[in-house]
Amino acid sequence: MSKEFLGFHSEWNMGSPGGWEYQRIAQLLGKTAWGLIQETHEVGVDIDFDDPQINAVPGFARMLVRAHPI
Repeated sequence: MSKEFLGFHSEWNMGSPGGWEYQRIAQLLGKTAWGLIQETHEVGVDIDFDDPQINAVPGFARMLVRAHPI
Protein backbone atom coordinates (compact mmCIF):
# COMPACT_ATOMS: atom_id res chain seq x y z
CA MET A 1 0.00 0.00 0.00
CA SER A 2 1.29 3.44 -0.93
CA LYS A 3 2.15 5.89 1.84
CA GLU A 4 1.32 8.86 -0.41
CA PHE A 5 -1.97 10.71 -0.62
CA LEU A 6 -2.32 11.93 -4.18
CA GLY A 7 -5.48 13.96 -3.56
CA PHE A 8 -8.92 13.94 -5.09
CA HIS A 9 -10.43 15.85 -7.97
CA SER A 10 -13.61 17.86 -8.21
CA GLU A 11 -14.61 20.39 -10.79
CA TRP A 12 -16.80 23.45 -10.83
CA ASN A 13 -19.45 23.68 -13.50
CA MET A 14 -21.95 26.17 -12.16
CA GLY A 15 -23.38 26.77 -15.63
CA SER A 16 -26.09 24.15 -15.26
CA PRO A 17 -28.04 22.40 -12.51
CA GLY A 18 -26.35 19.16 -13.67
CA GLY A 19 -23.02 20.74 -12.79
CA TRP A 20 -24.32 21.62 -9.35
CA GLU A 21 -25.36 18.02 -8.78
CA TYR A 22 -21.98 16.79 -9.98
CA GLN A 23 -20.28 19.10 -7.48
CA ARG A 24 -22.63 18.03 -4.68
CA ILE A 25 -21.71 14.40 -5.28
CA ALA A 26 -17.99 15.32 -5.47
CA GLN A 27 -18.38 16.96 -2.02
CA LEU A 28 -19.95 13.79 -0.58
CA LEU A 29 -17.28 11.56 -2.09
CA GLY A 30 -14.47 13.82 -0.89
CA LYS A 31 -15.91 14.01 2.63
CA THR A 32 -16.34 10.22 2.76
CA ALA A 33 -12.86 9.53 1.38
CA TRP A 34 -11.27 11.96 3.84
CA GLY A 35 -13.10 10.25 6.72
CA LEU A 36 -11.84 6.83 5.60
CA ILE A 37 -8.29 8.12 5.30
CA GLN A 38 -8.45 9.56 8.82
CA GLU A 39 -9.72 6.24 10.18
CA THR A 40 -6.59 4.45 8.97
CA HIS A 41 -3.91 7.17 9.05
CA GLU A 42 -3.13 9.91 11.52
CA VAL A 43 -3.18 12.93 9.23
CA GLY A 44 -3.62 15.67 11.82
CA VAL A 45 -5.68 17.85 9.48
CA ASP A 46 -9.42 18.47 9.79
CA ILE A 47 -11.29 19.58 6.69
CA ASP A 48 -14.80 21.01 6.94
CA PHE A 49 -16.34 19.92 3.64
CA ASP A 50 -19.47 21.93 4.51
CA ASP A 51 -17.56 25.23 4.80
CA PRO A 52 -18.73 27.73 2.14
CA GLN A 53 -15.14 28.11 0.92
CA ILE A 54 -15.11 24.45 -0.10
CA ASN A 55 -18.80 23.82 -0.79
CA ALA A 56 -20.09 26.90 -2.56
CA VAL A 57 -23.10 25.27 -4.27
CA PRO A 58 -25.71 25.98 -1.53
CA GLY A 59 -24.60 29.62 -1.21
CA PHE A 60 -24.53 30.06 -4.99
CA ALA A 61 -28.08 28.71 -5.25
CA ARG A 62 -29.26 31.07 -2.45
CA MET A 63 -27.64 34.00 -4.26
CA LEU A 64 -29.50 33.17 -7.47
CA VAL A 65 -32.82 32.89 -5.61
CA ARG A 66 -32.23 36.28 -3.92
CA ALA A 67 -31.26 37.86 -7.23
CA HIS A 68 -34.30 36.50 -9.07
CA PRO A 69 -37.22 36.25 -6.62
CA ILE A 70 -40.38 34.61 -7.88
